[in-house]
Amino acid sequence: MKYFKITYNTSWRTAGLPEGGQAKEIIMDFSQLCACESEKYVAELFEQEETQVLLRGERLGHAPIIGTLFSVWDEPDIANLKQQVWRALGAQKWHERHAPPWAVPLRVSHAELDEIDYWNLSPPQQLRYYFEISLQNSRWNFWVHPIFPIYAGGAMAHPDAPDEIRNDRELRAQFRAKALPGLDWGLCWRTPEMIEEYRQHIAGLPAHWRAMGYAESEEQLIFLAGQHAKLDSISR
Repeated sequence: MKYFKITYNTSWRTAGLPEGGQAKEIIMDFSQLCACESEKYVAELFEQEETQVLLRGERLGHAPIIGTLFSVWDEPDIANLKQQVWRALGAQKWHERHAPPWAVPLRVSHAELDEIDYWNLSPPQQLRYYFEISLQNSRWNFWVHPIFPIYAGGAMAHPDAPDEIRNDRELRAQFRAKALPGLDWGLCWRTPEMIEEYRQHIAGLPAHWRAMGYAESEEQLIFLAGQHAKLDSISR
């Protein structure tokens, strides 16, 4: 029986837990975390999709489970997507252990998430949606992402969270609002590495725009300054 240990970042380890609650180091049974139980299962799913794409005489397929578009000739991208699918399946089992029944299952398909009519969701379901997008943004790296109760407490304490979430009686009764380091303006949780990666991306935009033939404009400078300010506002 294989096990691995998840140790949560101490900066948010107790955020959102009830008063007196204690976060614990969690030992998880790997076979229960990942529905496939092996990377071989994910590889087989990709092989089936690639075969169908080639039989149709096409080049693009959709990654199993998560639905990301990929080229059957792009081996590095396929290898990366296999890991994402493997993590997404594990994240679903991980989420089941920590989330309330109304926040299960964890939706990982891009198509399913894109089709959700956010404005017709109740506040608890809005929070569920934000959590799913946050985990998706982390490429389903549940080893480092806060569990749902901690994320929920952080979202309810965040000044940019929708009022209907922050003021919902059901949510206030279940989760204690407490600031969550790493939670950004869109309620996506980011590691320091993710913040720096996006900062580097922003820094490279002017060169990209010049290469595309766009002259520097005031609007571009305002956009860049705004993005840097948003990154600087993320609590650490």
